[in-house]
Amino acid sequence: MKKVIIQAGVVPYYFDDGIKKIILITAKNPRRNWIVPKGHVEKKTDPRSAAVKEAFEEAGLKGNLKPEIIGSLLYKKKNNEYQVDFYPFEITEILNNWPEKESRERIAVEQGYAGRFVLDEKLLEILKQV
Repeated sequence: MKKVIIQAGVVPYYFDDGIKKIILITAKNPRRNWIVPKGHVEKKTDPRSAAVKEAFEEAGLKGNLKPEIIGSLLYKKKNNEYQVDFYPFEITEILNNWPEKESRERIAVEQGYAGRFVLDEKLLEILKQV
């Protein structure tokens, strides 16, 4: 039986004049599709801490992680199965420099327009839960 690798991710959002915006980043794959920050939960690290770390490293975001998981995705990659649990992440600061700035693009989109960028229907459903 295959092992399912647990990952943690965030749906980063903020309000701009009362309009909810979500931060999207490009994946590192050749397609460079639009996603949200996510990554492995390292040993001796809890999922919530891992999610906050990914928001900083992949998107240059600081903020407040909400306690509830708003959705999960299952996917396969390189003969492994992954489960990503997503948390709402209210942004308090958007940094100009961050660890993965050179390898990713970052955009802010109105929540209702995320479907113009995000191709994965399951991820899009999770983005609507924030």
